[in-house]
Amino acid sequence: MRALYLLPLLETSAVAATALMVPLLASNFASLFEIGTIGAAYGLANFISYFYFGRRSDNLGRRRPFIKAGLAASAVAALLHLAMHDVASALLARAALGFAVGIYYFPLVAYLGAMQGFKQKLGAFMGASALGWSLGTLLAGLLGGASAFLAASLLFAAGLALSFALPAVRYKGLAIPRFPRAIIRKNARIYLAFLLRHSGAHAVWIIFPLFLQQLGASMLLIGVIYALNTLGQFFVMNWLGRFLEQRDETRFIQLGYVLSGSVFLLYYIAPNPYFILPVQLILATGWSFVWLGSIIQLSAHNAEQATSTGILGSMSGLAQAFGPLLGGAVAQLYGFHAVFLLAAALCLLPFAISRKL
Repeated sequence: MRALYLLPLLETSAVAATALMVPLLASNFASLFEIGTIGAAYGLANFISYFYFGRRSDNLGRRRPFIKAGLAASAVAALLHLAMHDVASALLARAALGFAVGIYYFPLVAYLGAMQGFKQKLGAFMGASALGWSLGTLLAGLLGGASAFLAASLLFAAGLALSFALPAVRYKGLAIPRFPRAIIRKNARIYLAFLLRHSGAHAVWIIFPLFLQQLGASMLLIGVIYALNTLGQFFVMNWLGRFLEQRDETRFIQLGYVLSGSVFLLYYIAPNPYFILPVQLILATGWSFVWLGSIIQLSAHNAEQATSTGILGSMSGLAQAFGPLLGGAVAQLYGFHAVFLLAAALCLLPFAISRKL
């Protein structure tokens, strides 16, 4: 079972390492707008892949073949980043990796969802993913350049090797139409609330480093601010999974939206970068409540676990593509602080929606 928790640590470290290095290297041949489109390519590929392979995994009643195929494809896609030299090659590399990650991620989540005590297991899984994000960005910073992409490929390959240690679990194949209208309708409030919150968040993250620099933060302090978020998620998700094992997650999802909106309002009034440090722990808590709570709710109330959670992942990919464009446009017209107000509003709407879950 240790493989279940090492796997997300390895694969998320690989994803994070590439995510950090791509915009830095792409700045040598791409404009800011083109860098945004390169990021959007990853999100859109996620959107398609999460949706399709989550449904196929449920259709066939298979998890491990998708996990293995996705990790193998991701190892190859990470190597494609070594060939980036213009916008077209960068778009191809990011789209390939976004698609490959979508093959394995939600079949892996559904693999856990069928186990006894799945809430606690999902909490540990998501916590390991958050820790992997911290380690991946640290690794990319230490290695830099092409070495970070090679390391990412090796991490995916290590995850592939670990996947062979996953014990076999039997699942019954489910007849799910190509467009699962009934599943979307049943969980529409969860999906819409998440899409709105995550779009607002990605609108902020595209300008957040620039805002921190404007406040006077050094590169070291910016790194600490980012690390506090992911490290906080590691602890909160592990605790939350255990706490929710015998409890309902709905109120935690609602509280997560309130905390997320509060974070963006606190960014709005921040007088200096040190003010941001404790706010990141609130951010980690709010995101953990929303993300893990939504995954648990979908897994608990839908037989089509890979499909229902995969659609949530598709909402994440869509937000990752749309949010940065929204944030960049608002910041260009009205400044950074307007983006924070917009993001806060996009968290209040999900709170209202989630009250009817």
